[in-house]
Amino acid sequence: MRTDLERFFSPKSIAIIGASQDFITISGQPLKHLVSHGYTGKLYPVNPKYAEVLGHQSYPAIAALPEAPDLALILINAARVPDILRQCGEKGVPYVVIFSSGFSETGEAGAAIQRELMAIAERYNIGVIGPNCQGMMNVADKVWAGFGSVFFTPDFPAGGVSMVSQSGGFGFSVLALASLDGGLAFRQMVTTGNEIGVTSLDFLDYFIRDPGTDIIVSYLEGARDVRRFPEIGDRALAAGKPILMWKVGNTEEGQVAAASHTANLGGAMALYKSVFAQKGIIQIDDIQDMVDYGRMFRCGRLPAGNRIAMITVSGGAGILMTDECVSRGMKLAKLSPVTEAKLKEIVPSFGSIANPVDVTAGIFNDLALINRALTAIVEDPGVDCIALLNASLQGEIATKIAREIIAVAGTTDKPIACAWSARDVMAADAYALLDEARIPHYKSPVRCGRAFAAMSWYAEARRRNDGSCRSARISAHIETAQTGGRIMPVKIRKLKGGRVRVSTPGGVKAKGTTMAKAKRQARLLRA
Repeated sequence: MRTDLERFFSPKSIAIIGASQDFITISGQPLKHLVSHGYTGKLYPVNPKYAEVLGHQSYPAIAALPEAPDLALILINAARVPDILRQCGEKGVPYVVIFSSGFSETGEAGAAIQRELMAIAERYNIGVIGPNCQGMMNVADKVWAGFGSVFFTPDFPAGGVSMVSQSGGFGFSVLALASLDGGLAFRQMVTTGNEIGVTSLDFLDYFIRDPGTDIIVSYLEGARDVRRFPEIGDRALAAGKPILMWKVGNTEEGQVAAASHTANLGGAMALYKSVFAQKGIIQIDDIQDMVDYGRMFRCGRLPAGNRIAMITVSGGAGILMTDECVSRGMKLAKLSPVTEAKLKEIVPSFGSIANPVDVTAGIFNDLALINRALTAIVEDPGVDCIALLNASLQGEIATKIAREIIAVAGTTDKPIACAWSARDVMAADAYALLDEARIPHYKSPVRCGRAFAAMSWYAEARRRNDGSCRSARISAHIETAQTGGRIMPVKIRKLKGGRVRVSTPGGVKAKGTTMAKAKRQARLLRA
């Protein structure tokens, strides 16, 4: 199976097989969208009915193309796809997207054609995406190779989120909502349909190594290669790239729907949940979860632990968020006596210096109150992250409060986020400042609490994985270290203070304080 997916997402040339001059139809849209969104590579429409399409020469057959394109888009009926795919293989096309439906999702007759496609793809080493999919979009490089209402959008901002979805229409609608309404910009989006070739897990694996991807999202109905999840989870944790997993088809009825949609079998949800929990894969249940968690991770910080402190202008908001955070595994930080003493000098007597710290409406009389209270809490070693619950502060006061928050956030690496319920139009300048500083803000304390809990859970998974991966990397290196011209088995044992000990069956031992030293010592050991 091909793994050079960089070539798929950034093709230098694309053939559109079955291209139409009716740009509203499925076969007419991909070429139109590639042209209108500024694709800079070579475009080769393939359709014997036309001499040209959108100013591009149209070719009668794939064999007539002047070169083997990096990507071919197949937009013809299911019965003709095997022959066209075979022609792509003979031409040397590395990647093909099959948009056509009518395969295993329709019954045995379609399944037989799908098996033929799989055999052809294997014979010619073609990376097939689909069939029964809606294409892909590389926002960063302006490769809009697909169809649907979302493709008529003038443009999307480029960001660091990459997503693979087994559902085409739904997947692209997620991209549109997250980008335009949620403020979470995408880098790449691909839909995989029936997955006869390149699978969702192949794309997850690619996103992990893609330097432009920071956050990974997946809409998954089911996976045939589910055993790869643990290794993919470990690699994503090591790379510091959260995977937000939208696993559907979890009920018996949902699995039936998935089988008729993309022919993917859902499988036992308990198995998926177990793997997700072990490997730090964050399960989401709604578009709002994806946007909220993504915005939290976009801040680029992770808490050192699960202890959260809150500063609120509304006692009720503090209770709401406390319930949400604690029910999801976080702890309300116990403020130190030093911190409480500082707060006692700042917070009005009718407020509260206990966590959640209630500064009350006193901030209207003293806007610097937020700065001083936040500074005191940030400096507390028993606090890992901080939430500010600003109720519906708006207008000029909101803008000034935002600046105070940003000033303190610049002095620490602890995550800071806000629950701020003012309408966008009433606190536009404040929200813009927070966005620029990458300080997440949410319309409700519950949403803010959920996002913090997801980040805290992920951070714990990373800490857990760092230890196990470090040990595994050292062990793997040592056990295959060449000593004296042969492979020699070597054992490793962790010692106090982060040191390691390596030893051979002959009893030779060495200690190292770092992985690099352990590697060097492994080479020096002799039986």
